[in-house]
Amino acid sequence: MKPHDAARDPAVFVDRRLKHLRGLGVGLWPCFEAGEETHDGVVLYQPRELVACTETTDFVRSQLGSRFGKTIDSTTRPDFTIFHLPEGVDSLDLSARLRCAEANVAPHPVLSLTQGVPRIGPGDDPRPHDGAGSPDPKQMKNDYKVAVVDTGILEASATGGVLPAAIDHPDVAAPGRIIDWYGAAHGTFIHGIYQRRSPGVAVSHAKAVSDVGLVTLDSFVTETDAAVAEGLDVLNLSLGMYTAPGLGIPGLKSAVKRWIETCAKQGKELLIAAAAGNDAKSQRFYPAALSDDPDVGHAIMSVGALDRPDDNGEQRPAVFSNYGNWVNAWAPGVDLVSDYAGDGLEFQYDAASTLPFHGCAEWSGTSFATPYAAAAVLRYADDHGWSARAAWHEIRSGRPWVMFD
Repeated sequence: MKPHDAARDPAVFVDRRLKHLRGLGVGLWPCFEAGEETHDGVVLYQPRELVACTETTDFVRSQLGSRFGKTIDSTTRPDFTIFHLPEGVDSLDLSARLRCAEANVAPHPVLSLTQGVPRIGPGDDPRPHDGAGSPDPKQMKNDYKVAVVDTGILEASATGGVLPAAIDHPDVAAPGRIIDWYGAAHGTFIHGIYQRRSPGVAVSHAKAVSDVGLVTLDSFVTETDAAVAEGLDVLNLSLGMYTAPGLGIPGLKSAVKRWIETCAKQGKELLIAAAAGNDAKSQRFYPAALSDDPDVGHAIMSVGALDRPDDNGEQRPAVFSNYGNWVNAWAPGVDLVSDYAGDGLEFQYDAASTLPFHGCAEWSGTSFATPYAAAAVLRYADDHGWSARAAWHEIRSGRPWVMFD
């Protein structure tokens, strides 16, 4: 990937990122400091919240009651129950202990944008780009519905700062017209890729992810439930999470199954396009890693990022992309051009370096390879009058993975 003059200092960024996460009360595993490297994808979680799948909720409730000598407060959701633990109890440690008792439990996960959290990650910073790039001249003939569960669409306000456009749950991203977190225009960039690669497709946005790129499993599932309620052709999930050794994600598979069934009731065959993550690891990153699950994998396209073609025209996986037999699609994900909040909005690379944006950026990541691949599937579906999922199965045709260009 291209270096650029305003590249941020990773050590400074990581130290700031870690302090911010800890200030929010987010737990990290494994624990590390700025300048240190980890050999596992970082697990982000709520230290005082435990998640149990519906089938084992009663068992977990009784176990917690016996352990603490009182009934533990809980919040019930369709796919899982969240237990609110007493002060000083860490949900990761407790999950491991209860797992030994065959309870399907885990710390309440925090999903993040696939930007290599909490360290800077190999996916690069956005860079200003002159010109919008050329959209595909062929307009879609059929009505396909895409929902992006992400940060929403941002636009610069006339009075300064950046405000979400048509988002029900606004948060001010940049009071001083400065963006210093990856999340702020993440959804905007994804939206632009769909508009360029599959012109005319209807794209809606569920504002689930904060501007610092985080969302709890509870909020993620709730916002996605609303997004799929009317039926979708494609659900874009450019975010995800890792799991601690021996632990799963209670309720996630159940939620995915519900989304597929909800769309089916609306006459839609849902295709979930999910990013594989940017940590250069084979470690499973969810929900993309559900792509080989026997119950829901048929509806999941797990997307890794390809680098630019080399001198011989060959495309290889980008150095930052996650990989493994659970990644079943590869698409360009380096130096893509798309929309970015403009009107002089600046991205802060470090304390002394900012660059203004004027509506477009160049950016890299599996987050953006995902809509690139999904748009290609939609164009193929449109040509044949098929559903997006049927087109995906035809394109894949039993192969272990597909490469888009």
